[in-house]
Amino acid sequence: MKKEARLPRTPQTMNPIQKQLLVVGAVVMFAMLIFPPWTKITHQVVMGSDRNRSTMQTETQEFAGYSLLFEPPQTRSLAPYQPMLVPGDSYESVEIDFDLFLLQWLTVAFLTAAGLLYFKGSDKKSLQDWWSSVITPAKPVPPSNPPKATPPDSPISKTQVPTDAGSNKASESTPPSRMSPWKRADKAFGIGCFVGIASVYQGNRNNPDLSSFERMLMAGILGVVVGLVAYLGAVVYYAAKGEREVAAQTDATKARNYRSGLVWVGIIGFIAIVWLIGKNQETKTAQENPNSSAASQVEKPNNAADAEAQAAAQFEKDFYEKYPDLKPYGDVFVAVASRLQASGYRGESREASIEMFANAARQELGRRFEQGDGVTKDYVEAAKWYQKAAEQNYAPAQYNLGVMYQNGGGVTQDVMEAFKWFSLAAAQGNADAATNRDNLAGALTPDQETESSWRIALFQIRFKNAASPADIPTLKRSAEQGDGQAQIALGWLYCSGSAVPQNYAEAVNWWRKAADQGLASAQNSVGMMYNLGHGVPQSYGEAFKWFFKAAQQGEAVGQYNVGEAFEFGRGVPQDDVAAYTWYSLATEQALSVAIIHRDTLSRRLTQEQVAEALRHFIAFKPAKQSSP
Repeated sequence: MKKEARLPRTPQTMNPIQKQLLVVGAVVMFAMLIFPPWTKITHQVVMGSDRNRSTMQTETQEFAGYSLLFEPPQTRSLAPYQPMLVPGDSYESVEIDFDLFLLQWLTVAFLTAAGLLYFKGSDKKSLQDWWSSVITPAKPVPPSNPPKATPPDSPISKTQVPTDAGSNKASESTPPSRMSPWKRADKAFGIGCFVGIASVYQGNRNNPDLSSFERMLMAGILGVVVGLVAYLGAVVYYAAKGEREVAAQTDATKARNYRSGLVWVGIIGFIAIVWLIGKNQETKTAQENPNSSAASQVEKPNNAADAEAQAAAQFEKDFYEKYPDLKPYGDVFVAVASRLQASGYRGESREASIEMFANAARQELGRRFEQGDGVTKDYVEAAKWYQKAAEQNYAPAQYNLGVMYQNGGGVTQDVMEAFKWFSLAAAQGNADAATNRDNLAGALTPDQETESSWRIALFQIRFKNAASPADIPTLKRSAEQGDGQAQIALGWLYCSGSAVPQNYAEAVNWWRKAADQGLASAQNSVGMMYNLGHGVPQSYGEAFKWFFKAAQQGEAVGQYNVGEAFEFGRGVPQDDVAAYTWYSLATEQALSVAIIHRDTLSRRLTQEQVAEALRHFIAFKPAKQSSP
């Protein structure tokens, strides 16, 4: 028995319209690689610092357009002379929007692949011909010479073999009306899968809990689920529709309906993707910038909105009543208010919030005058506003004022004043201020460092013990009755000139009364006055006597002062080992200036000297401080 001869398979080649579509898709995908979508990120510095002492910033992202891969869109960067980032500063950066790029690239790839499948076997010569047939489909023309039926017994019906392989293939193919619903619904899976992947991926672009890989994985899984649901729905549709209605349609009608359906699916899918992108971007802008127009479209109850507006107006009124000098700069208040609200700042009280707004506004004014941002550059005016905020213990302004004193910008150059402001800002966690303080410490002479420490102490006492003239009689009455703490507080008021005229001699008088009761802080204060010659004749020997009394009771600043006296031979013979011992004792209480001196001194000590100092350090036992 002879085997039936098989016709050779005709190699599958792309028709002209498939080739055109492939070229178009490849060109578009290559152009997307060269001109990717960019995102502009606006970095806005706000109040505070994170746990790593890095400046806190908010970031607002917006679409920056398409640009060459190696020529990103222009951005506004920081000025080169800005020493650090402070609240109010902002700058921009750009990066490729990888999520949007991937979504668009895959969309083009999918549409290209779908088009190649759709036009398989098409007899059209170009995309233009196909589009013309979609718009004005040709009416089917009945054949002029219909083929004659061949009798069953004719020898031609038994012996004639078709010579056209294409005709043979066409005769063997199953018409769509005869295909199983499971077979006819296969394209629904691809369309549903693509729509599911695009929707899920785009909807989670800004989900901070998901990485790009996790978004792709989740979109793929849910896309397959959506594709299966679409597939099963199409199967049910074709099964219910049945074959009779489909068989009754002419081939031209079925082709026209099929193509029209695909066109409408593509149009609806494109509109849905564009809507998702726009809606997602609108939501993202509203979340990142509460003052944006997108956020303002969120509806609020009228009563709540009116109450909020009234509260804001009252707050602004109270603010300007307390700080009338800031009223001419209303735009600064608005800018500062926006930044503080964006940072989530909430004051402990209304007064605390007003004070914070005032300090932030002064800092912003100082920055504008220093940089000439919207105003004429004026370093003197900048220093004035920095000073006002710094006096209220506002760390960013303290740092900037320290820079101006260090460089002599708008003020007379004064390294001791610069050291003071750097130290005060560093004590509040400002990392840049701490770096400048440590760098400046090595350039100060011992006398300059002593004077700087004195200025720091005066500021801290004046800020922490603010009093009004009405408080003085009560405080003085307690001091006269022997209250040691009242005597110390009254001494600081006279020393700093807060609520009373400055009088160093009167300050020494009250401190000595408390020192005679054995209070270590008062003893150290009396020693400082002798060390500097304020209110008493200058005497290193007398200063060391009082420093030593305070140091023996474990007073950290007194221990540091004793160490400094031994290091430089003030009132006692010079002794590096003793100096290292006392610096180490003060370091144990985290006194930063003592740490710097101890580490510097250790470089010139031998191992034997360090070991001896450590033995004295271990053996030290603080004396019990007397109670007032």
